[in-house]
Amino acid sequence: MKYVGELVLCFLSLLLLSLLVFSNDIVPILRGFLVVLFLLIMSFSILLLLVNKKNKDQVEASLTDVNRYNRVLFEELSIGLALCGMDGKLIDVNLAYASMIGRSIEETKALSYWDITPEEYSDHEAEQLKSLEDNGSYGPYEKEYIHKDGRRVPVVLRGRVIVLDGVKHIWSSVEDIGEEKRTEEKLLTTENRNRALFDSAAEAVSYTPLTMP
Repeated sequence: MKYVGELVLCFLSLLLLSLLVFSNDIVPILRGFLVVLFLLIMSFSILLLLVNKKNKDQVEASLTDVNRYNRVLFEELSIGLALCGMDGKLIDVNLAYASMIGRSIEETKALSYWDITPEEYSDHEAEQLKSLEDNGSYGPYEKEYIHKDGRRVPVVLRGRVIVLDGVKHIWSSVEDIGEEKRTEEKLLTTENRNRALFDSAAEAVSYTPLTMP
């Protein structure tokens, strides 16, 4: 119990006060001692209450600072972060997430993830939702988002179920892997070009007729 110490001290104070007020048989020396004891207990009770209030205020202030710090991290991180309902409605997103699909935070919060997911991913989405139900998490999972200008944005997602006020939500982190995909395509194109040149050179060597001296 939160205030057991204070309650016990208050009870003792009331008991002493009752003895002092209603008992006429107490010798003066003992009465004086009880008065001093009563005052000490009351002073200690008040001090304890003040300390607890100060500690409570400090805890509340610390929690406020932590929440503010977490909010700053949420807003400033370069990785996209999104909180949505189990139905896909986007409840909260950071700037990195909104920028990924070419929208403001408020525009994005008016959408669901179904609005920005191409239809061909519906089966894959069902698999990820099944993973959430069975394991409480999903991913890493590669898919594409639909940008505001209509182009596709390749992303990789990870997420888990969290409970807020007794209601299940999906908390996801999303990374734009477009640059990584473009680099892979360039490397693949270069590799294919080099292979084609090598094959052409090999064929030329194979079919060059030998000339007699």
